[in-house]
Amino acid sequence: MIIKFLAKIYIQNGYACMQAYQRNDRIIEIQIGKIVSDHLEACVSNNFDVRTSNYITLTSNTTNNHDH
Repeated sequence: MIIKFLAKIYIQNGYACMQAYQRNDRIIEIQIGKIVSDHLEACVSNNFDVRTSNYITLTSNTTNNHDH
């Protein structure tokens, strides 16, 4: 599953395009573009390029259990 979204960055007062990849139940990788002042510019190719953006890997030591 791939999700692309726009995030407001309050610490640096700007916007960044992000793309998240769910690799399995316990691993998600995120790519983050450049922080820019105009939200309309955040996801354009010169500010967010999936070919050159580094990955941030998030892991969990437990699996999701949707049975409550």
